[in-house]
Amino acid sequence: MKMDLKKFRTEMQQRLSEQQLDNVKVRPFICSGSPLNCKIMMVGYNPAREVNLDVFDADIWHDDIGFDREAFAEHYDIASYNDDLQWNRNHIFQQNLIDEISNHPVIETYLYSVITPKKTLLSPQHKHTHIFDWLYSILKPVLVITQNIDVIKYFEREANKILVRNTFNAITYRDLHCVILPISHLSKKWNDTQMYHLKEEIDELFNLIDL
Repeated sequence: MKMDLKKFRTEMQQRLSEQQLDNVKVRPFICSGSPLNCKIMMVGYNPAREVNLDVFDADIWHDDIGFDREAFAEHYDIASYNDDLQWNRNHIFQQNLIDEISNHPVIETYLYSVITPKKTLLSPQHKHTHIFDWLYSILKPVLVITQNIDVIKYFEREANKILVRNTFNAITYRDLHCVILPISHLSKKWNDTQMYHLKEEIDELFNLIDL
């Protein structure tokens, strides 16, 4: 049976249950519309901000259209305001990049789906990549982008190679080929011109792959 949004939802719910994550605060992904259209994965370590929503809450998910990013952002901003927290530079950079490459659907995801305010609070039992790996196998992304040093090191171990920062690196992960772009922490201070050049490089990568 071909994967559609309803099947995507039910299969992820099943996997969350199998990993005993169905009664834990998790956020496996964020995107605009159908996650099945996303060929770029932007990968963080684990989500830090708790939002009072289930993964497939009716406010943010519909089986006919997918994920409602704008509705999620409203809930996210309310949670941030209530906690008196501001978006950090990583988050701002990430959102700016997603806006810049809007012609390529992006899914934000995490190695570990469980929400904790600090990564050090993530329990050993929740440090597994089953949900991320399933998502990766379904979407088969062309490009993986990360600016998290722990995520970069994880992929270096899995690929058994050093990943050059701010450069496209070809890797094989879970028997699937993809390109990974590990972005250095200095990117948090990139200006509009540098962001535009990155967009051009990503466009060129997709043009080459489409040939």
